[in-house]
Amino acid sequence: MAPGGMLYTITDVKELGEWMRAKLTAHPMFEPVSDEELENDPAANVLTDATEEGQKVARNKGNTWRAVFRRLPEPRWSNLEKGLTADAPKP
Repeated sequence: MAPGGMLYTITDVKELGEWMRAKLTAHPMFEPVSDEELENDPAANVLTDATEEGQKVARNKGNTWRAVFRRLPEPRWSNLEKGLTADAPKP
């Protein structure tokens, strides 16, 4: 996946959704994408309707757990080694 690429996950299984979010949050090459940013993302807005399974969950008024992450250009730990934090600009 190229830097800046988006990784979309969605499931109707709560435990799986929580597991995917936890694993991607902990991964040094990804950062979560905010709900505010996703409001204008056409792909994020069709996740629940794009498959037959998603349509079935929507018809049955079931819950879904969505998580979207962006691929970073370099691992977060390299920023930590340089003494940078998430709020600090890159040199």
